[in-house]
Amino acid sequence: MCPGFCFSAFLVVVFYFEILVAMKYVALAILLAVLQTAPPPPRKASGNASSSGKSIKQDSGNLQTQPVAATPPTDKQSGEPPSDTHAANNDTEIQGKIKTFTGLLVVVGFLQFFALIGQVVIYCRQAKIMERQAHEMKRQRGYMRLQWQSMREQLAQMQASGEQTDDLIEFAEKQVAALRTSANAMFDSVEAQSRIASASLKSANAAKKSADAMIASERAWVTVTMNWAPGYSGLFTSSHTENGVTTEGCISTLRMTYKNDGKTPAWITERRALLKIFEPMEMPEKPAVEDADMIAVGVVSLAAGEEKSVDTPLLCNGRQTMDNLAVIYGAVRYRTAIPKLTGETISGYSVSIGGGTLRPLEDAEWNRNT
Repeated sequence: MCPGFCFSAFLVVVFYFEILVAMKYVALAILLAVLQTAPPPPRKASGNASSSGKSIKQDSGNLQTQPVAATPPTDKQSGEPPSDTHAANNDTEIQGKIKTFTGLLVVVGFLQFFALIGQVVIYCRQAKIMERQAHEMKRQRGYMRLQWQSMREQLAQMQASGEQTDDLIEFAEKQVAALRTSANAMFDSVEAQSRIASASLKSANAAKKSADAMIASERAWVTVTMNWAPGYSGLFTSSHTENGVTTEGCISTLRMTYKNDGKTPAWITERRALLKIFEPMEMPEKPAVEDADMIAVGVVSLAAGEEKSVDTPLLCNGRQTMDNLAVIYGAVRYRTAIPKLTGETISGYSVSIGGGTLRPLEDAEWNRNT
Protein backbone atom coordinates (compact mmCIF):
# COMPACT_ATOMS: atom_id res chain seq x y z
CA MET A 1 0.00 0.00 0.00
CA CYS A 2 1.40 3.39 -0.93
CA PRO A 3 2.39 5.84 1.85
CA GLY A 4 0.29 8.64 0.42
CA PHE A 5 -2.87 6.57 0.68
CA CYS A 6 -2.05 5.55 4.29
CA PHE A 7 -1.63 9.20 5.23
CA SER A 8 -4.99 10.03 3.60
CA ALA A 9 -6.67 7.20 5.52
CA PHE A 10 -5.16 8.51 8.76
CA LEU A 11 -6.49 12.00 8.06
CA VAL A 12 -9.95 10.52 7.39
CA VAL A 13 -9.87 8.63 10.73
CA VAL A 14 -8.81 11.78 12.62
CA PHE A 15 -11.55 13.77 10.88
CA TYR A 16 -14.22 11.25 11.87
CA PHE A 17 -12.87 11.15 15.45
CA GLU A 18 -13.09 14.91 15.71
CA ILE A 19 -16.63 14.76 14.39
CA LEU A 20 -17.45 12.14 17.05
CA VAL A 21 -16.02 14.34 19.84
CA ALA A 22 -17.87 17.35 18.51
CA MET A 23 -21.12 15.38 18.49
CA LYS A 24 -20.54 14.42 22.10
CA TYR A 25 -20.11 18.09 23.04
CA VAL A 26 -23.26 18.93 21.13
CA ALA A 27 -25.10 16.19 23.04
CA LEU A 28 -23.89 17.60 26.37
CA ALA A 29 -25.03 21.04 25.34
CA ILE A 30 -28.47 19.66 24.52
CA LEU A 31 -28.57 17.85 27.88
CA LEU A 32 -27.74 21.09 29.73
CA ALA A 33 -30.49 22.87 27.86
CA VAL A 34 -32.95 20.17 28.93
CA LEU A 35 -31.90 20.43 32.54
CA GLN A 36 -32.27 24.20 32.46
CA THR A 37 -35.82 23.91 31.21
CA ALA A 38 -36.77 21.45 34.11
CA PRO A 39 -38.88 22.84 37.09
CA PRO A 40 -36.92 24.00 40.23
CA PRO A 41 -36.73 21.74 43.26
CA PRO A 42 -39.44 22.41 45.96
CA ARG A 43 -38.65 24.43 49.12
CA LYS A 44 -39.82 23.59 52.72
CA ALA A 45 -41.22 25.98 55.34
CA SER A 46 -39.14 28.03 57.73
CA GLY A 47 -39.88 25.62 60.50
CA ASN A 48 -37.91 23.04 58.69
CA ALA A 49 -34.93 25.28 58.20
CA SER A 50 -32.49 22.73 59.16
CA SER A 51 -33.89 20.20 56.88
CA SER A 52 -34.13 22.86 54.24
CA GLY A 53 -30.53 23.72 54.74
CA LYS A 54 -29.58 20.10 54.43
CA SER A 55 -31.68 19.85 51.31
CA ILE A 56 -30.01 22.89 49.87
CA LYS A 57 -26.61 21.49 50.67
CA GLN A 58 -27.59 18.22 49.09
CA ASP A 59 -28.85 20.03 46.05
CA SER A 60 -25.71 22.07 45.88
CA GLY A 61 -23.76 18.87 46.03
CA ASN A 62 -25.80 17.49 43.21
CA LEU A 63 -25.27 20.63 41.26
CA GLN A 64 -21.55 20.22 41.57
CA THR A 65 -21.80 16.81 40.01
CA GLN A 66 -24.35 17.79 37.40
CA PRO A 67 -24.33 21.45 36.50
CA VAL A 68 -27.84 22.81 36.30
CA ALA A 69 -28.84 26.28 35.39
CA ALA A 70 -30.40 28.42 38.15
CA THR A 71 -34.10 28.70 38.16
CA PRO A 72 -35.32 32.27 38.25
CA PRO A 73 -37.38 33.13 41.29
CA THR A 74 -41.04 33.42 40.85
CA ASP A 75 -43.08 36.23 42.31
CA LYS A 76 -45.89 33.97 43.25
CA GLN A 77 -45.13 31.49 45.95
CA SER A 78 -47.31 28.55 46.51
CA GLY A 79 -49.05 28.60 49.77
CA GLU A 80 -48.07 25.01 50.33
CA PRO A 81 -44.59 23.75 49.67
CA PRO A 82 -44.35 20.74 47.36
CA SER A 83 -43.78 17.43 48.91
CA ASP A 84 -40.54 15.39 48.85
CA THR A 85 -42.22 12.81 46.69
CA HIS A 86 -42.69 15.27 43.90
CA ALA A 87 -39.00 16.26 44.00
CA ALA A 88 -37.89 12.66 43.91
CA ASN A 89 -40.06 12.01 40.90
CA ASN A 90 -38.50 14.94 39.05
CA ASP A 91 -34.99 13.70 39.82
CA THR A 92 -35.87 10.22 38.65
CA GLU A 93 -37.33 11.55 35.43
CA ILE A 94 -34.23 13.65 34.74
CA GLN A 95 -31.92 10.74 35.44
CA GLY A 96 -33.95 8.54 33.04
CA LYS A 97 -33.70 11.10 30.28
CA ILE A 98 -29.96 11.36 30.86
CA LYS A 99 -29.57 7.58 30.63
CA THR A 100 -31.68 7.42 27.50
CA PHE A 101 -29.73 10.17 25.83
CA THR A 102 -26.45 8.65 26.89
CA GLY A 103 -27.52 5.33 25.40
CA LEU A 104 -28.42 7.08 22.19
CA LEU A 105 -25.01 8.74 22.15
CA VAL A 106 -23.38 5.35 22.64
CA VAL A 107 -25.41 3.90 19.77
CA VAL A 108 -24.52 6.83 17.59
CA GLY A 109 -20.86 6.41 18.55
CA PHE A 110 -20.95 2.72 17.67
CA LEU A 111 -22.70 3.46 14.38
CA GLN A 112 -20.08 6.06 13.55
CA PHE A 113 -17.35 3.62 14.58
CA PHE A 114 -18.75 0.92 12.30
CA ALA A 115 -19.21 3.45 9.52
CA LEU A 116 -15.62 4.49 10.03
CA ILE A 117 -14.51 0.85 9.86
CA GLY A 118 -16.56 0.40 6.67
CA GLN A 119 -14.92 3.48 5.19
CA VAL A 120 -11.50 2.11 6.13
CA VAL A 121 -12.33 -1.26 4.52
CA ILE A 122 -13.58 0.45 1.36
CA TYR A 123 -10.47 2.61 1.26
CA CYS A 124 -8.32 -0.48 1.75
CA ARG A 125 -10.06 -2.20 -1.15
CA GLN A 126 -9.73 0.90 -3.27
CA ALA A 127 -6.09 1.04 -2.27
CA LYS A 128 -5.58 -2.55 -3.45
CA ILE A 129 -7.41 -1.79 -6.69
CA MET A 130 -5.37 1.36 -7.17
CA GLU A 131 -2.23 -0.62 -6.35
CA ARG A 132 -3.13 -3.16 -9.04
CA GLN A 133 -3.92 -0.32 -11.41
CA ALA A 134 -0.59 1.27 -10.55
CA HIS A 135 1.11 -2.08 -11.20
CA GLU A 136 -0.72 -2.41 -14.51
CA MET A 137 0.22 1.16 -15.39
CA LYS A 138 3.84 0.35 -14.58
CA ARG A 139 3.63 -2.71 -16.80
CA GLN A 140 1.98 -0.68 -19.54
CA ARG A 141 4.63 1.98 -19.08
CA GLY A 142 7.27 -0.75 -19.46
CA TYR A 143 5.50 -2.07 -22.55
CA MET A 144 5.18 1.45 -23.92
CA ARG A 145 8.89 2.00 -23.25
CA LEU A 146 9.66 -1.22 -25.10
CA GLN A 147 7.36 -0.17 -27.93
CA TRP A 148 9.00 3.24 -27.97
CA GLN A 149 12.44 1.63 -28.15
CA SER A 150 11.17 -0.71 -30.87
CA MET A 151 9.71 2.23 -32.77
CA ARG A 152 13.01 4.08 -32.40
CA GLU A 153 14.84 1.04 -33.75
CA GLN A 154 12.30 0.74 -36.59
CA LEU A 155 12.69 4.45 -37.30
CA ALA A 156 16.46 4.03 -37.34
CA GLN A 157 16.10 1.02 -39.63
CA MET A 158 13.72 2.96 -41.86
CA GLN A 159 16.15 5.85 -41.98
CA ALA A 160 18.98 3.43 -42.77
CA SER A 161 16.77 1.72 -45.35
CA GLY A 162 15.89 5.12 -46.80
CA GLU A 163 19.57 5.94 -47.02
CA GLN A 164 20.22 2.57 -48.65
CA THR A 165 17.30 3.20 -51.02
CA ASP A 166 18.75 6.59 -51.88
CA ASP A 167 22.11 4.94 -52.47
CA LEU A 168 20.46 2.29 -54.63
CA ILE A 169 18.57 4.95 -56.57
CA GLU A 170 21.76 6.92 -57.05
CA PHE A 171 23.60 3.76 -58.11
CA ALA A 172 20.76 2.85 -60.48
CA GLU A 173 20.81 6.35 -61.94
CA LYS A 174 24.55 6.02 -62.46
CA GLN A 175 24.03 2.64 -64.11
CA VAL A 176 21.31 4.10 -66.33
CA ALA A 177 23.61 6.97 -67.27
CA ALA A 178 26.42 4.49 -67.97
CA LEU A 179 24.06 2.31 -70.02
CA ARG A 180 22.84 5.39 -71.89
CA THR A 181 26.43 6.37 -72.60
CA SER A 182 27.23 2.81 -73.65
CA ALA A 183 24.10 2.68 -75.80
CA ASN A 184 25.01 5.96 -77.45
CA ALA A 185 28.53 4.70 -78.05
CA MET A 186 27.13 1.45 -79.39
CA PHE A 187 24.71 3.37 -81.59
CA ASP A 188 27.58 5.46 -82.89
CA SER A 189 29.57 2.27 -83.41
CA VAL A 190 26.62 0.69 -85.22
CA GLU A 191 26.29 3.75 -87.40
CA ALA A 192 30.00 3.62 -88.10
CA GLN A 193 29.77 -0.10 -88.81
CA SER A 194 26.75 0.57 -91.01
CA ARG A 195 28.67 3.19 -92.90
CA ILE A 196 31.61 0.82 -93.15
CA ALA A 197 29.29 -1.99 -94.25
CA SER A 198 27.65 0.30 -96.79
CA ALA A 199 31.06 1.33 -98.06
CA SER A 200 32.14 -2.32 -98.05
CA LEU A 201 28.97 -3.27 -99.91
CA LYS A 202 29.61 -0.57 -102.43
CA SER A 203 33.18 -1.76 -102.70
CA ALA A 204 31.97 -5.33 -103.03
CA ASN A 205 29.46 -4.34 -105.66
CA ALA A 206 32.14 -2.38 -107.44
CA ALA A 207 34.50 -5.34 -107.13
CA LYS A 208 31.78 -7.67 -108.38
CA LYS A 209 31.07 -5.38 -111.24
CA SER A 210 34.75 -5.19 -111.92
CA ALA A 211 35.05 -8.97 -111.70
CA ASP A 212 31.98 -9.42 -113.86
CA ALA A 213 33.39 -6.96 -116.34
CA MET A 214 36.70 -8.81 -116.31
CA ILE A 215 34.93 -12.15 -116.68
CA ALA A 216 32.72 -10.75 -119.40
CA SER A 217 35.75 -9.41 -121.21
CA GLU A 218 37.61 -12.70 -120.91
CA ARG A 219 34.83 -15.31 -121.17
CA ALA A 220 33.46 -16.99 -124.30
CA TRP A 221 30.48 -15.37 -126.00
CA VAL A 222 28.68 -17.53 -128.55
CA THR A 223 26.33 -15.88 -131.04
CA VAL A 224 23.74 -17.62 -133.24
CA THR A 225 22.57 -16.63 -136.70
CA MET A 226 19.70 -18.33 -138.67
CA ASN A 227 19.64 -18.23 -142.51
CA TRP A 228 18.16 -20.25 -145.34
CA ALA A 229 20.29 -23.16 -146.38
CA PRO A 230 21.75 -23.00 -149.86
CA GLY A 231 19.03 -23.75 -152.37
CA TYR A 232 16.20 -22.57 -150.08
CA SER A 233 14.75 -19.09 -149.92
CA GLY A 234 11.51 -19.45 -148.02
CA LEU A 235 8.78 -21.73 -146.71
CA PHE A 236 7.19 -24.35 -148.83
CA THR A 237 3.75 -25.73 -148.27
CA SER A 238 3.21 -29.41 -148.01
CA SER A 239 0.31 -31.76 -147.40
CA HIS A 240 0.11 -35.16 -145.90
CA THR A 241 -2.86 -37.55 -146.02
CA GLU A 242 -3.24 -40.24 -143.46
CA ASN A 243 -6.40 -42.32 -142.87
CA GLY A 244 -8.27 -40.05 -145.22
CA VAL A 245 -7.26 -36.93 -143.35
CA THR A 246 -5.13 -34.38 -145.14
CA THR A 247 -2.81 -32.26 -143.03
CA GLU A 248 -1.20 -29.14 -144.44
CA GLY A 249 2.13 -27.80 -143.21
CA CYS A 250 5.22 -25.76 -143.97
CA ILE A 251 8.70 -27.05 -144.59
CA SER A 252 12.14 -25.54 -145.22
CA THR A 253 15.85 -26.10 -144.55
CA LEU A 254 17.83 -23.59 -142.51
CA ARG A 255 21.49 -23.13 -141.64
CA MET A 256 22.42 -22.34 -138.04
CA THR A 257 25.74 -20.52 -137.69
CA TYR A 258 27.29 -20.18 -134.20
CA LYS A 259 30.45 -18.20 -133.52
CA ASN A 260 32.64 -17.63 -130.42
CA ASP A 261 33.09 -13.85 -130.11
CA GLY A 262 34.83 -14.11 -126.73
CA LYS A 263 38.49 -14.42 -125.73
CA THR A 264 38.39 -17.94 -124.31
CA PRO A 265 37.14 -21.26 -125.74
CA ALA A 266 33.59 -22.56 -125.45
CA TRP A 267 32.09 -26.05 -125.62
CA ILE A 268 28.71 -26.37 -127.35
CA THR A 269 26.49 -28.85 -125.48
CA GLU A 270 23.09 -28.26 -127.17
CA ARG A 271 21.92 -26.96 -130.57
CA ARG A 272 18.18 -26.56 -131.08
CA ALA A 273 15.88 -25.00 -133.71
CA LEU A 274 12.13 -24.64 -134.26
CA LEU A 275 9.67 -23.54 -136.95
CA LYS A 276 6.19 -22.63 -135.71
CA ILE A 277 3.14 -20.72 -136.92
CA PHE A 278 1.39 -18.72 -134.22
CA GLU A 279 -2.18 -17.51 -134.46
CA PRO A 280 -2.88 -13.93 -133.39
CA MET A 281 -2.46 -13.37 -129.62
CA GLU A 282 -0.97 -16.85 -129.17
CA MET A 283 2.73 -16.00 -129.33
CA PRO A 284 4.33 -16.41 -125.87
CA GLU A 285 6.52 -13.78 -124.17
CA LYS A 286 9.61 -16.00 -124.40
CA PRO A 287 10.40 -19.14 -126.39
CA ALA A 288 10.18 -22.58 -124.91
CA VAL A 289 13.69 -23.87 -125.63
CA GLU A 290 12.86 -27.35 -124.39
CA ASP A 291 10.16 -27.67 -127.12
CA ALA A 292 12.66 -26.94 -129.91
CA ASP A 293 14.07 -29.83 -131.97
CA MET A 294 17.58 -31.05 -131.19
CA ILE A 295 19.42 -30.61 -134.50
CA ALA A 296 22.83 -32.02 -133.44
CA VAL A 297 24.10 -34.33 -130.76
CA GLY A 298 27.45 -34.23 -128.96
CA VAL A 299 29.80 -31.62 -127.57
CA VAL A 300 31.53 -29.34 -130.05
CA SER A 301 34.47 -27.16 -129.04
CA LEU A 302 34.61 -23.65 -130.31
CA ALA A 303 37.82 -21.67 -130.03
CA ALA A 304 37.94 -17.91 -129.58
CA GLY A 305 36.85 -16.29 -132.86
CA GLU A 306 35.93 -19.66 -134.40
CA GLU A 307 32.68 -20.06 -136.33
CA LYS A 308 30.74 -23.21 -137.25
CA SER A 309 27.41 -23.98 -138.89
CA VAL A 310 24.95 -26.81 -139.35
CA ASP A 311 22.02 -27.28 -141.78
CA THR A 312 18.75 -28.74 -140.57
CA PRO A 313 15.28 -29.23 -142.15
CA LEU A 314 12.36 -27.75 -140.19
CA LEU A 315 8.69 -28.73 -140.45
CA CYS A 316 5.53 -27.47 -138.81
CA ASN A 317 1.78 -27.87 -139.11
CA GLY A 318 -0.36 -25.14 -140.56
CA ARG A 319 -0.18 -22.76 -143.46
CA GLN A 320 1.21 -19.27 -143.41
CA THR A 321 -1.42 -16.63 -144.09
CA MET A 322 -1.88 -12.90 -143.68
CA ASP A 323 -3.50 -13.49 -140.27
CA ASN A 324 -0.82 -15.54 -138.57
CA LEU A 325 2.92 -15.33 -137.96
CA ALA A 326 5.64 -17.83 -138.87
CA VAL A 327 8.57 -17.80 -136.43
CA ILE A 328 11.96 -19.53 -136.62
CA TYR A 329 14.42 -19.53 -133.71
CA GLY A 330 17.65 -21.31 -132.86
CA ALA A 331 19.22 -21.86 -129.43
CA VAL A 332 22.72 -22.84 -128.32
CA ARG A 333 23.84 -23.84 -124.81
CA TYR A 334 27.56 -24.00 -123.94
CA ARG A 335 30.21 -24.14 -121.24
CA THR A 336 32.97 -21.57 -120.81
CA ALA A 337 36.57 -21.91 -119.66
CA ILE A 338 35.57 -20.31 -116.33
CA PRO A 339 34.42 -23.02 -113.86
CA LYS A 340 30.68 -23.27 -113.28
CA LEU A 341 29.99 -20.56 -115.81
CA THR A 342 27.62 -21.57 -118.64
CA GLY A 343 25.95 -19.61 -121.38
CA GLU A 344 22.81 -19.70 -123.50
CA THR A 345 22.07 -17.84 -126.74
CA ILE A 346 18.64 -17.57 -128.43
CA SER A 347 18.06 -15.96 -131.78
CA GLY A 348 14.49 -15.58 -133.12
CA TYR A 349 13.19 -14.47 -136.53
CA SER A 350 9.90 -13.86 -138.20
CA VAL A 351 9.33 -15.06 -141.79
CA SER A 352 7.73 -12.60 -144.20
CA ILE A 353 4.96 -14.03 -146.28
CA GLY A 354 5.76 -14.54 -149.99
CA GLY A 355 9.30 -13.07 -149.98
CA GLY A 356 10.78 -15.41 -147.36
CA THR A 357 12.81 -12.68 -145.62
CA LEU A 358 14.01 -13.44 -142.06
CA ARG A 359 13.67 -10.47 -139.72
CA PRO A 360 15.03 -10.57 -136.07
CA LEU A 361 12.25 -10.36 -133.44
CA GLU A 362 12.24 -7.17 -131.37
CA ASP A 363 11.39 -8.86 -128.07
CA ALA A 364 14.52 -9.22 -125.89
CA GLU A 365 13.45 -12.64 -124.65
CA TRP A 366 13.55 -13.94 -128.22
CA ASN A 367 17.04 -12.49 -128.80
CA ARG A 368 19.30 -12.77 -125.77
CA ASN A 369 22.80 -13.93 -124.84
CA THR A 370 23.70 -14.97 -121.30
